[in-house]
Amino acid sequence: MKKYDIDPLSNLYYHSMVSFYSKQRKRVLTINESINDPLLYGKDVNRFYTMLKTDSLPTVYKLLLEEAANGFFEIETVEENAEKLNKILKFLNLLVPVRIVRG
Repeated sequence: MKKYDIDPLSNLYYHSMVSFYSKQRKRVLTINESINDPLLYGKDVNRFYTMLKTDSLPTVYKLLLEEAANGFFEIETVEENAEKLNKILKFLNLLVPVRIVRG
């Protein structure tokens, strides 16, 4: 994390990862609104850390990290969001089940 000038102790991503995988809770996050945030891929890691550092993460990325900080959860969403959410979760290293519900 030194390379990106980010303090792991005050870092939303780092804190979320540790909490997500250490707190075993049964929670469901429902996302029915259409997701219009851009997708980030591995090549975008520098961009991601810049957005993280400047508190300018896209809405759904910030929501998922904040939820992860509270421990494990599942996602219920409409079909149009499922593929995009799975890609975002993969980028964030969150192994979260995504269940499709009727909107």
